[in-house]
Amino acid sequence: MKAFDFDSAKIKHSLWSSRLRSFIYGDMALENELNKNEHECGLGKWIDTNTVTLQKSSVFKKLQEIHTNIHEHTQKIIALSKQEKDFVILLENYKDYEVEMKQLLALLDEMKKEWV
Repeated sequence: MKAFDFDSAKIKHSLWSSRLRSFIYGDMALENELNKNEHECGLGKWIDTNTVTLQKSSVFKKLQEIHTNIHEHTQKIIALSKQEKDFVILLENYKDYEVEMKQLLALLDEMKKEWV
């Protein structure tokens, strides 16, 4: 397994959440930064590199799934912001995103315990 800084991944994904929240509150300049798929960030690249090695780990499989969902939620929020002017709808979608982000952070802790 390729070495990975799980703590740094947690920090970067927490910052991602802050930027997404800022985007929802009107900072549209962040769209390009947020408009990435799950294979483009550091965690996504690590997941792609280790899929074969860690495919038997249930924690890794869940991490992979939740990470994909987080990026899909982000894309949905960006798309909604272009068509929905209802701020409440954007915040409701952010709450769904936030639930999965908490799961991702917990899974990163589990991966760290299991593999470091």
